[in-house]
Amino acid sequence: MTQLAPRPGDFGALFRLEGERFCPTRAAGSPWGHFVGGGPVSALLARAIEGLIEDPAVVVARLTVALFRPVPSEPLAVEARVLRPGKRLQMAEATLLAAGVEVARAAAQLLRTIPTDHATALDSSTAYARPGTLPDSPLLDPETQLFERAFGFHDLVGVRWVSPPTEPGPSVAWMRLPLPLVEGERPSPLVRTAAVTDYLSALTGTGSDSIASPYINTDLTLYVHRPLEGEWLGIEVDREIGPLGLGAARARLFDQTGPVGTAAMAVLVNPR
Repeated sequence: MTQLAPRPGDFGALFRLEGERFCPTRAAGSPWGHFVGGGPVSALLARAIEGLIEDPAVVVARLTVALFRPVPSEPLAVEARVLRPGKRLQMAEATLLAAGVEVARAAAQLLRTIPTDHATALDSSTAYARPGTLPDSPLLDPETQLFERAFGFHDLVGVRWVSPPTEPGPSVAWMRLPLPLVEGERPSPLVRTAAVTDYLSALTGTGSDSIASPYINTDLTLYVHRPLEGEWLGIEVDREIGPLGLGAARARLFDQTGPVGTAAMAVLVNPR
């Protein structure tokens, strides 16, 4: 009998909270081995930053995640603190620790919201085909593997292509977090955004290599000017690689009502 591949419904969440430790499930895995994927890491740090907010009028406007080391798939601790309190502007940070060793850190700028009549008008992103009209697709092409991938979040994340990497120009896709970040919790719009934007580089292609090329990112920066509405985040992304094996991926983020923000990351070519 053919064994079916795991699906999001086979897992309760990416992490289980046991005491003060976050225990990753297989659903949080990385393609690189017995590690936690960058998306789950970014989302966990975003959750910690939001946990510091006491005033509902204050939101995370910028989130930068630095991935210091591979995050082992073992119980993890998260610490967060406010670096600069303030009425209109605050600064905060969160760190992720494995066995007492810092493996990732997030720095955030928190701003007080002010209703305005000067909001940016709806842009061309709202003209893209809606996610409900598109089929589900894998993030990584199962027919093309340039390295042996481990099972993980990349196999479960929801992807619906508008313009795949095989087509000219920027890649465009709708993505969603398919299950809760932490068991028993409903993920916030920021958590859902952080979880999937870690894949900016994977959404783009360079010639015949397409999205199977072994590019990795060492960081992620989000600028968010309003919360994501609904489950699906639209991502329009392009990537450039320089002659020294370094590059950058940049993206416009939107939902079905208009712009949400932007994202960027540094890209490193991983030797095959």
